[in-house]
Amino acid sequence: MMQHADAKYDDQFLYQLGDDLIAAEKKNEGIFTKWGGGWEERGIESDPIDGLLGVMSRNPEAATAFFDPQGNGPASDHVGNDHLKYLLGSGDGARDWPDNVITGYRATTFDDYTSRIGLGAALEAATTGREPNSAGAAFAHHSEAQARVMQETINVLDKDSKGDTIHQNLKVPLGRALADYTVDTHAILSGTEPSSPEGSSGINARGEDSSITNSKHSLLRVMRGVSDAAYETTSDGKPVLVYELLYENEKRYSAEYLATARDASAEERGNVVGDWDNKARHVGEVYGAMTAIGSDMTLDDRDTKIGNLNDAMRYTYHGVGGLFTQIPVVGDPVQRMIDAATYEYSKDVSAAAEDVARDKDSRTTSTGVGGTNAMIDGWGTAQGIRHTEAHEHAKGEAKQSFITGREDAYSALRTRK
Repeated sequence: MMQHADAKYDDQFLYQLGDDLIAAEKKNEGIFTKWGGGWEERGIESDPIDGLLGVMSRNPEAATAFFDPQGNGPASDHVGNDHLKYLLGSGDGARDWPDNVITGYRATTFDDYTSRIGLGAALEAATTGREPNSAGAAFAHHSEAQARVMQETINVLDKDSKGDTIHQNLKVPLGRALADYTVDTHAILSGTEPSSPEGSSGINARGEDSSITNSKHSLLRVMRGVSDAAYETTSDGKPVLVYELLYENEKRYSAEYLATARDASAEERGNVVGDWDNKARHVGEVYGAMTAIGSDMTLDDRDTKIGNLNDAMRYTYHGVGGLFTQIPVVGDPVQRMIDAATYEYSKDVSAAAEDVARDKDSRTTSTGVGGTNAMIDGWGTAQGIRHTEAHEHAKGEAKQSFITGREDAYSALRTRK
């Protein structure tokens, strides 16, 4: 009834009902097993916990409070919870999600293909502060509670370095959530924050401008884990993957990041000036990481047989952004920089994958750096410093960081090979 009602239920009511359902399940194991078929045809969710989480996703503040690992309330009336670990984790007392049991001559158990749909929706709402798949994406940070939920979500998913093996029904909503954290993921992948590759135990708590500080390798594995889910389908029936959403956002933010590099006076142009090298290094490292994720998808058929990305997919072709509500709008100068890099990228991913397939040592090669060079060139053109010594030096810095970022990502993804 709650699923079909057009209502936004009270935060405390949703919290208490969820808490009670979990308590009932812990007390009566198997209470929510789905018996028999035909549930979906009748529009009934037989798992009330997952159904309630779907309802909760319509009230993002309630979802954030429900999953906040810090708990809620003042010290004198504080309420802790382990909802996130119980519902998203594995082992150690985490939820054993109910199966679908069909009875007949003998009982047959199937995986419930609707399992975790509500969980994914609630986590997206809890981490972004918006209802699932709603417009409003921007390159910004989040509230402390939202960031805590996102940080802990990545930590729980990457327990035992298993972040690249995520339940299918969680991939798209978690991919959208990660896209909403592009400012944070860019900082982590580029090594600008946190200062340690191992990450920090807590978030950067700065009110409504808070950010996550997960380890780079955990983040990489989780980004890989969500990337091969089909997010949308183009007009000619070809799938667009979550990876395209993540890459498109990283590309747009990289362009804006370069556009904020400090300017130089006319007489200084041609020399290494300001923070150009630092910005180029950071962008190069992010591009290297994203190229590694894409090439890993090309070679890996654990989840889907993707094949050659040039043939099967159209990665971030001009205009793909129109399919997504989680891609911020950028100005014309930045868009021109993005367009300069778009064509090169699908070639970069395939070239990097071919090197790996041939067991070619890529630690010193720049295979796949075309998109990075195109982005730096587009920035140089926009700034009027193309082909100057400073511009070429920045490209060189980006190239070296691209290799570093790509190899670091390969190292993280090989953990589970």
